[in-house]
Amino acid sequence: MTKKIVIIFLALFILIKAPVFAAPSKNSIEVFIDDKKVISDVMPFIYKDTTMVPLRVISENLGVKVNYESVSKKITLSFKNNTIILKVNELYAYVGGKKAKLQIPPMIISNRVFVPLRFIAENFEAKVIWDGQNRIVRIYKKNNEIKNIYWDENEGVLNIEAENPVEYSIQEKENSIILDLTAKVKENQNFYVYNGKFLKDAQLSFTDMGTRLILEKKEGFMYEYFVKDGVLKLKFFTIIDELEYAKSTESSKFTIKVPANTEFKYFTLGSVNSNDYRLVLDLYNSRPAFNIPRIDGDNFVRSIRSSQFSINPDITRIVFDIKREFNFLVEKEEEGLIVEFRSNAKLLDVSIENKEGKTQIIFGLDKTTAYSINEDVLRNTLVIEMDKTNLIYGGKTLDFTFSNGMKGNVIFEEDVNNNKLVARIYKGDYGLHHNVLTLDNKIIIEFSSLSLFGKTIVIDPGHGGSDPGAVYQGVYEKDINLDIALRLKKVLEDNGAKVLMTRESDIYVNLYARAGMANEINADLFVSIHCNSSLNPQTSGVQTLYFPTMEKKRFAEVIQKSMVEALGITDLGIVERTALVVIRETNMPSCIIEVAFMSNPKDLSLLMDPNFRQKAAEGIFKGILRFLLY
Repeated sequence: MTKKIVIIFLALFILIKAPVFAAPSKNSIEVFIDDKKVISDVMPFIYKDTTMVPLRVISENLGVKVNYESVSKKITLSFKNNTIILKVNELYAYVGGKKAKLQIPPMIISNRVFVPLRFIAENFEAKVIWDGQNRIVRIYKKNNEIKNIYWDENEGVLNIEAENPVEYSIQEKENSIILDLTAKVKENQNFYVYNGKFLKDAQLSFTDMGTRLILEKKEGFMYEYFVKDGVLKLKFFTIIDELEYAKSTESSKFTIKVPANTEFKYFTLGSVNSNDYRLVLDLYNSRPAFNIPRIDGDNFVRSIRSSQFSINPDITRIVFDIKREFNFLVEKEEEGLIVEFRSNAKLLDVSIENKEGKTQIIFGLDKTTAYSINEDVLRNTLVIEMDKTNLIYGGKTLDFTFSNGMKGNVIFEEDVNNNKLVARIYKGDYGLHHNVLTLDNKIIIEFSSLSLFGKTIVIDPGHGGSDPGAVYQGVYEKDINLDIALRLKKVLEDNGAKVLMTRESDIYVNLYARAGMANEINADLFVSIHCNSSLNPQTSGVQTLYFPTMEKKRFAEVIQKSMVEALGITDLGIVERTALVVIRETNMPSCIIEVAFMSNPKDLSLLMDPNFRQKAAEGIFKGILRFLLY
């Protein structure tokens, strides 16, 4: 009797359970994640209004890290900064350390672990939609967003920071790197790179999948990519794979093959007396892959060694162990970076030349040598120290007259202890400005008077901040304007002018405030720098705008003439404008300079060239000089 009861009970149990596990066709469903169907070797199913899916579906399709302990039947799910802990057949789970009740617990069927889909997806910030008519569960992962894209020009690193870890793919085409990101860029994100040390250009665009970056790298640079602290990084560097060595009785020359714009610094350590005197050369954004040349019978260098001195940033360090304090030279040439050790230089001749309002003091040596220049303000003296240089020139003192008629002199001293030759140039309190030139084996100190001394000039870089001005091919007018303005500021200050900028960074300044700044300090001149644009892309050239007064018109004429001479582009002349605030409201001579047309492809390429922007700054300066002095 007992056997019959047991058999009947088992039969009833099988009948009750059969629709859930033995016949999944009635309860089976489809799962779509971000509208892509999930393919699984075991079908998901519904049990008591709860969708149950194999644990593998969670790990492979939601990007969740899964850890299952078969003995304790403990399941740990990790995604981003959140963790869910469940146990098979237990109704309680822990989400981020907090206890939560499940409608249906995890279960094991045919040695496969099934877990409740909605509970896990929603706790990992996904949206779950049930399509009852088609028996489909649709899950939409939370959209990722790129918070910040920024380029570190010093380190050569592109940084991409997203709300969550971003999926990406990289492909190369010639010198271009195409980076596709499955995340959208945050609104108002500004990404602007052109013609730097590592990249020629960078473009940002949007795709159906998210964001695309196209980076055009310069010749000679490699790159690598990795994720650090949640930030995707593309790092650019050069491989130094060749170091040439040539020696003679007079010199030892090392040629390091690196790109022309490789940055470096060098210094000496140790001393000859302690037998550890050495020249240390650091090459930035580089990695060594060259063979160390054998040093044998060299008159200057005992040995050479190299290492990867630093990874962040990448620095290659080359150390030259030197036999004694020789004259050495480190400079860039067409074939690479040159390090040359030579016997002491000799100062053979010193001459004075006065022409075009300038005075040149020319130190003639038999070979180039390292030197430094410092100004002794209290003594009105310029001090030149020439390393490893002997005095052959006959005199100890040289008297001369500056081009402005004032007297000066040069006094020479040999610093035997430090193996240096010191030249002290007395320049008096004449308001003289100096430039240093090197030509062949000559060091040239050029003096000129500060022709703009006492003049106050306001420079107004157009647009800024929330107002980008014209935008073409990812280039913002406000950035071009500011770059030219900063270059002009330096030239003006080098010639004695006092300069006020209406902005020196990417900020917005009210137009009336700009004019007000100039009026408040009673400036001598006001110059506003802009770039032009037109609906006709063929329109090209430079133009100057003025408010109709005699003085402002004359200023515009002088500036326009100087700009045409400096830039060599089409002369569009001066144009009278009565509604423009900054030239209408200023009390002093003022003008707006439209340097070139961003809407014209040729003009835009010129504006993106730093050499052209420097010419523009110098053209404006020459116009200011002509207007104030003649």
